[in-house]
Amino acid sequence: ARELTREHPGLPFRIGFHASPSLQQMHMHVISQDLLGSNMKHKKHWNSFISPFFQDAESILAQLCSEGQVTVADYAVAEGWLKADLRCHRCEGNFKNMPTLKAHVTVCKAPLKALDTANQLH
Repeated sequence: ARELTREHPGLPFRIGFHASPSLQQMHMHVISQDLLGSNMKHKKHWNSFISPFFQDAESILAQLCSEGQVTVADYAVAEGWLKADLRCHRCEGNFKNMPTLKAHVTVCKAPLKALDTANQLH
């Protein structure tokens, strides 16, 4: 993560976990907040990083320390987050598809929403 911040100064990154993991092994995500990576192609993928489906590392660590385990989100709740409308994570504009959303994100000047600044690397 620190190498990424050196390579991309000024671009904030978030560190965290998906509320309903896609793999058996626990794994952490480090993602830039421009969300313009070439692999960001699908609505579910986008929503997995801009909704409560993305759990910041600090909250997961606190849960692990206090409870000795991590609670996985209820399936129906998690699916609701993933199937939500496509929205810009800056201005909350609503978009019909990923190409129009990504084109918008490249020019959107709205400030980043304060999702959880404790787990953003600057």
